Amino acid sequence: MASRTKSQFLANMSHELRTPLNAIIGFGELIEQLPAEKRSAGKPRQYATHISHAGRHLLEIVNDILNISEIESGSFTLKLEPQILRDIADSCVLLVEKRMEDKSQTLTVEIDPDLPLVIADHLRLKQILINLLTNASKFTPEGGRITIGGTRADEDTVAISVIDTGCGMRPEEIELALKPFVRVDSAYTRNQEGTGLGLPIAKALAQRHRGKFNVTSSPGAGTTVRFTLPTFARDSAIS
Repeated sequence: MASRTKSQFLANMSHELRTPLNAIIGFGELIEQLPAEKRSAGKPRQYATHISHAGRHLLEIVNDILNISEIESGSFTLKLEPQILRDIADSCVLLVEKRMEDKSQTLTVEIDPDLPLVIADHLRLKQILINLLTNASKFTPEGGRITIGGTRADEDTVAISVIDTGCGMRPEEIELALKPFVRVDSAYTRNQEGTGLGLPIAKALAQRHRGKFNVTSSPGAGTTVRFTLPTFARDSAIS
């Protein structure tokens, strides 16, 4: 079963990898064929933009595959330090806001200003939030709303949520979406780029922080992804 699942994943990824590679090669060849005096403006600039976009997309795919491989093999460690959740959320917003502006989506940050510090790996926590925000934007139509929330779950834990008004999922689709190398097959997801690893990576990283990870969703009503992190007060001895 595991072998068939990974084989199906690789079959799906062959298209994902070839599409940006063909764009990079094709537009590069078009630039090469132009006379030297025409390579600095007009069409070549458009081709360069297409090459840059395809290159970034390809890098995202490769990074996702490498990340899930690292997580499954346990070959990375977390650098756990006290973090200000609002600061990390704001830095993530800067990285995804252009994508959301292009779809006229509204992004709101609703984090309790009185939250204590959380214990987390700065880079990996940003990765969790960026994965969740990117997913939310991808599966939310134009004009939709996305919210980052942060509240006190209990005395020792903070809960972070990413809520969207997107297409939503059925319970069985949530189960599939959380599995590495499996993609939810629906009319909406077939038109979306990506590996489908964003949610499994976010879940695995949250659990490596000793947090809980939960997804609630329903078709047409959006999705809420919620995960928890320990507070600094409880785990101040962690290094």
